[in-house]
Amino acid sequence: IWAIIHDITERKRSQEDLARSEEKYRQLHQSMMDGFSNIDMKGRYVEFNDSFLDMLGYSPEELRQVEFRKITPEKWHKFEDTVIREQLFGRGYSDVYEKEYIRKDGTVFPVELRAVLLRDKQGKPVSIWAIIRDITERKREAERRARSEETYRLIAENVTDVIALL
Repeated sequence: IWAIIHDITERKRSQEDLARSEEKYRQLHQSMMDGFSNIDMKGRYVEFNDSFLDMLGYSPEELRQVEFRKITPEKWHKFEDTVIREQLFGRGYSDVYEKEYIRKDGTVFPVELRAVLLRDKQGKPVSIWAIIRDITERKREAERRARSEETYRLIAENVTDVIALL
C-alpha cells in the first residue's frame, strides 16, 4: 500500500480566515445606515446594500436592471458627468457632493454621495463604489431655519414701526 499524505492545516486555516473576512465584509455592508452601491462601467448596479434598496424602493432584481442615470433627474446629468470625468477619472475619487435621486414611485429626494473608482491590476477602470446618504431631513431643517431667520429679520427691521404705531 502506498500513501501520499499532505498536511493541509495551513490551507484549512487560510480558508477559515477568508470565510471570516467575507462574513465581516458582508455584515459591514448590510449594517450600514447609508446606502452603498457598486456600478459597473456600463452604469449598471451590480452590488448594493439594503439601505440603498430601501432608499429607492426597488427590489434587488429590479435595481440590477436599472442604469444609474435612470434614478438621477436629468438636470443633474451634466454636473455628474463633470464629477466623473474630473474627479473620479482624474484622481480616483470624488468630493462629497449633493444631487437628487428618483425613487421607484417617482418621488425625487436629495442625497449626498462620495464615489470611488476601482481599477484592476492593469489600471483599467472596472467599477465605481458610492456611499449615499438621504439628506431629506437635513434639507427640511435648513429650510425651516431659513424661514424662521427671515421672520425674525423682518420683525427686527420693523420693530420701530410697530413701537411707533403703539
